[in-house]
Amino acid sequence: MGYLALTLDVRFVEQVFEMLKPHLHELKVKLKSREHIVFPPIIKYSFCKFVTSAIAEQFKELGVLIYDFGECPSQGNPYHAAASNNAAFLDYLWRNLDIPPYAPNRHGDSPLTIAQRGHNAEAIRWFRLKRLLQVATLRQIKPAPRIYIAI
Repeated sequence: MGYLALTLDVRFVEQVFEMLKPHLHELKVKLKSREHIVFPPIIKYSFCKFVTSAIAEQFKELGVLIYDFGECPSQGNPYHAAASNNAAFLDYLWRNLDIPPYAPNRHGDSPLTIAQRGHNAEAIRWFRLKRLLQVATLRQIKPAPRIYIAI
């Protein structure tokens, strides 16, 4: 896979799954006899940068958890990679991962910092919202009651 795997785009991955569709059941049966398909962490990290949650689910059905690579050397966790992806994929990670979305990588950069460097407004909003929810939970902040004034 080499360089190609690092530069794949969503359409290419969708086309691969379209080609495999008629054979997916047979492929799943064969894969059940093995533990799982092995992708190097850097490939999984690259996938997290651009795949949709639907594609991630298709990989999951084949036994490939693209978000299960721990910490990619010098890169970070799946949230660092997904800082260039969209909010739907970040929500997918949120549902499937047990790690917080604001942990820094080895260089001290949080996923929010990476999203800011990449000017990804959608991811920036998502990370800020999750951080606010985390702070509110820690401080046990309850939403302010609504006050209506009749005029």
